[in-house]
This record gives sequence, structure tokens and C-alpha cells, in this order.
Amino acid sequence: MEKTAGTETAGGLPADVVAFLYVRPRSLGLAALGERLVALEQLVRRAAAAQADAVREFAARDGADAFGSPSTACWLQEHTGVADRESRALVGLARTLGRLPAMAAALRSGAVTVAHVRVLSAQTRHVPAAVVAEAEPFLVTHARRLDSARYLTFVKHWVATAAAATYEADSQRRYDARWLSVAETYEGMGSIQGMLDPEGYGVVSAALEAMLAANPYDDARTRDQQRADALVELVELARSHDLVPTTGAHRPEIVVHAPASALAGNGAADVGPAGPPVLADSGPLPPAAFERLACDARWRRLVLDPAGVPLSLGRATRQVPASLRKFVALRDGHCRYPGCRRRAAFCEVHHVVHWRAGGRTDAANLALLCRYHHHLVHDRAHALVLHPDGTLDVTRPDGTILTSRPRGPTGLVSA
Repeated sequence: MEKTAGTETAGGLPADVVAFLYVRPRSLGLAALGERLVALEQLVRRAAAAQADAVREFAARDGADAFGSPSTACWLQEHTGVADRESRALVGLARTLGRLPAMAAALRSGAVTVAHVRVLSAQTRHVPAAVVAEAEPFLVTHARRLDSARYLTFVKHWVATAAAATYEADSQRRYDARWLSVAETYEGMGSIQGMLDPEGYGVVSAALEAMLAANPYDDARTRDQQRADALVELVELARSHDLVPTTGAHRPEIVVHAPASALAGNGAADVGPAGPPVLADSGPLPPAAFERLACDARWRRLVLDPAGVPLSLGRATRQVPASLRKFVALRDGHCRYPGCRRRAAFCEVHHVVHWRAGGRTDAANLALLCRYHHHLVHDRAHALVLHPDGTLDVTRPDGTILTSRPRGPTGLVSA
């Protein structure tokens, strides 16, 4: 970098730039602080354009080869400390600005962001270059007045209109690129990763957001945790309403192998010589998780000989009959945890006094809980008391008592 008279450099940057960057925000008034934020954003945009110009020129001069690096991206990694993905993104941005001169000029002036550039690049990658070149001034004009999210929608509409065949081919290409992988990690967690086409993503995203909108006001989960639970709730809703295809005449189900001692109410700590309950194809279940699953489940009696060989498989029984569940849903209307309004269709039936401890399977001992609050009750020691009039008291671990009242009739029905 050339040094102008009277200007020293610090870390490769002119001293006046360094001085500007290191102004202490606390020393500024609110108005000045706001002006500084705008100025910094302008600096970031212009610096990104300058960096891209330098990367493009470096590549054009075969700089990486001259310094013994296999590529410009590799040279950037070695000499700037950026990661592989970042270096490749820088090279990609440089190439993009080379083919979008009007957008490059707008970025140099600070009128648009790097996100605007990448939106236009990605959406017009397969549009004929002549069509893009003719429309670029028009497209840049809209980039100047729209944020990058709205600009994405705008550019999509333009491509669909100006290059309909390309847009249709891109839509099919995106649809063909969809994928989803489901795998169990070494820690026993379930990993779900994938890419959805725009339409599929829209369907899933809208459903998850609708589920999140109904979450309780005191929800302590992160947004990502809420989405994870919402996905499970949606699948469980489809399964419980027989909307999931059967396999061999059986509904999809998870299987838990539990010794008789776990079913006899011996206490969470006393698992007996047979060991703890085991989730098939996964591993042992904590007592609280087993009790939560057992609240509303079907059970089969499996008799083993002394060597562990199965001798007989008893008939399946459902802990909460469908008719009783319907009554509880009618009475409660939604999750009974105070303040939660998750609809009954998304709730699980909970034994207030667990059946292992002698609790009966009747309306006087059953309450609806959403998945989140069902976890709280079993895993976080939230104690419940259901009164004859349907009123439910919840005692939190800190001793706070919350109360909710039923929405519908409270007449008792037994299994």
C-alpha cells in the first residue's frame, strides 16, 4: 500500500482509518452513535467491493501460481487466515462483480450490500447473459430501495417473467436437489439434515411457525428447541390420527422394552436385576423419560424363558382408551399447564398420579399436556394435583403454585 505524506499505517491500514474504527462508542451521544453505525455499514460495503476487486485482479494476474499456491482461495486461506468456505465465497463474489458491473458500482458506492449481490447472482446464474445485462440497471435500482429479503422475492418475479423457461428449469433443478438424511449420533441424539425445494420449505416453514405461534408465554426453550419440538409434534399428530401409512398392517411406533420391575411401581431408582427400560435400537431410557412415554401407550406382555428366549407375546392394550381420551380432550380443551393454550390435538395424556405408583386410568387422574410441559412435569419435578372439579394445581420446583381450570364438562369417566 502506498503511503501518502504525513500518513502512517497501522496493521496495513492508514492511521486515519484505524482512528475512525477505534472510536469508543460510549464517548458518543445517541445521535452521533447512530450516524456512526450508518458510516460503519457504508465502510463495510465499500471495503467488500474493494476486496473483491483486489481478489479479481490477483486472480487475473495468476497471483496464486506466482506464489506457489494451487488457487486464489488457497492463497487467501494461507495469507489472510480465512476459512476454506470464506475464501471460496470471496473468490465467488469477485467473479460475480466482474459479470455484474452495475451491481459492482452500487456496492462500491455503499448503495447495496453483499447480500444483494449474491441474491442477483444466484437467481440469474442460468439466465442468458444478454438478458441480465440489459436489465441490470433496472434490477440495481430496485436493489437500492429494497432490503435483501424483499429483493430476493423481487428478482424471483423478474426471472419468472423475463426468462420463464429458465425459471421453470431452475425450479425443477431445485426440486431435484432436495434431500434429507436422518441418522443417530454416537451420543444417541437424532441428527436430521437436508435441503428442501422452495415449495416444500414453504410448507414446512409455515407449519412450524404456526406451531411456534401457539407456544406458552413462559416458554424457556430457545427458538431452535421450539422448532425441534414442533417437528416432533407435527409427526405425532399425523401418527395419532392414522395419517401415516401402515407397514405390515401396523402403525409406526417406537418400541420400549421394560422389565416387569419397571412396570410394578418399584420406584425410579429400583430397576431390578433386569436393568432399566430400553428404547429399541437406541439405548436405556432415564426413569422420567420412561414414565412420560408410558402415560399414553400400548403395552404387550412378552414372556421369556430363563435363557431369555421369548415364549409368548400377549395381546396389546392401550393405557388410555380412545373414548376416555376424547372426554379428557373435551374437558381440558388444551394443554392444562397454566398459561398454555396448545390445542388438544397437539397434546399428550398424562397420568397425574403415575399408574406405576397406583394411579388409575380415569378422568379423575388424567390431564392433557403439550410435549414441552409434559417434559417439564417428568424431567423438572413440576408436581400436579387434579381436583374433583377439574381444577389443576401445578407446583413448580421453587414452590410457586399455578392453577388452571377446565374448559368443558368435568363428569368423571373411568377406563
